[in-house]
Amino acid sequence: MPFEDVKAETPNQVRVRLSSGNADLPYYLEDYRASVMPAGFDDWSNPVGAGANRMTKFDGGVSVAGERNPNYWKEGRTSTVMR
Repeated sequence: MPFEDVKAETPNQVRVRLSSGNADLPYYLEDYRASVMPAGFDDWSNPVGAGANRMTKFDGGVSVAGERNPNYWKEGRTSTVMR
């Protein structure tokens, strides 16, 4: 992927600049292996996350497990935890 620059624009927005157009970029970014993490992040025992689930176990390249996030902000919505 010919990324020229990736930077945080706001706390909730990332800007990606490519060296050339790529119509498949949205598909690459939705792949489960594409994660957005803070610069320098490497503490997988204490992952940063948000949303309906939170990580309880991580074994890189092997498995990940999660549980319902009790602090999920979208009231009335339920989550499905995949194992």
